Amino acid sequence: MARLSIFAAAMTLALTASVASAATLPLVVGTYVCDEFACHDAPFAAIKDFDGRSFSGAHSSGCDTVVLGRQGSRYATRTTCMAQGDGTPMQPFTQLQTVSVLSSKRFVVTPTKAASAARAAYRLCGSLNRVPH
Repeated sequence: MARLSIFAAAMTLALTASVASAATLPLVVGTYVCDEFACHDAPFAAIKDFDGRSFSGAHSSGCDTVVLGRQGSRYATRTTCMAQGDGTPMQPFTQLQTVSVLSSKRFVVTPTKAASAARAAYRLCGSLNRVPH
């Protein structure tokens, strides 16, 4: 009986861990632009694409975003990118960030480590890779 309970507990833990690692952000797939800029006039550095699982941008592609934890509408994330924006392979780099989801079409990104990037708010501006100009 004790073995069955230990096994059941282990399976529950394993299933919970796999569900947590597969968690995604509750955002609409599309291209998001920093609130400081108009959708049609944003510099590439102010644009983030969200494909339903991962963020990428003008200078990064081949990215994988993993939700590390959640507290309410705040998600601790780790994004690792394997290529430059044009797809050229590069040394992988990782960003740790907190994504605060304001709605399915708006979020705020806060770096969790000292970085050159500051806190920034984004809004949905179009379908994936299709910001109107």
